[in-house]
Amino acid sequence: MAVKKVFVGLGLLTLILAAGVVPLLAMPPTLDASVGDVYLVTTIKGYAKAMINGEPVRVRASVQLTALVTEVHEDLVAFRITEGSIVINGTSYIREEDWERGIYNKRTKSATYEGWGVDPQGRRVYFILHSVDKRR
Repeated sequence: MAVKKVFVGLGLLTLILAAGVVPLLAMPPTLDASVGDVYLVTTIKGYAKAMINGEPVRVRASVQLTALVTEVHEDLVAFRITEGSIVINGTSYIREEDWERGIYNKRTKSATYEGWGVDPQGRRVYFILHSVDKRR
């Protein structure tokens, strides 16, 4: 199983607050992905946005994730996050087991995925990620 390192620039990382914390993050694989490939995802630049007390807030965010390719189709690559963490404004969130539902679109070079994580106080948080692959 080949390990490929992917550096991802987070274009928009949105943090939504509702009955707890619900954030958003980033990642994409290469055009030659195969089932079983593993991608190490690292943020080059990222931020999270939220509305707190009616005011927009923007803070720094980063990810360190490992993604396993589970399906490859003509323009789409499905994957599952197997380990990693997300840091938003200095707070580290750990992914919860069986965190899944990710897809990379080869044509638009964008990825979307979602799943559960845990904050330092043990509260569950739901992440929804959208990213754009900035590699040339």
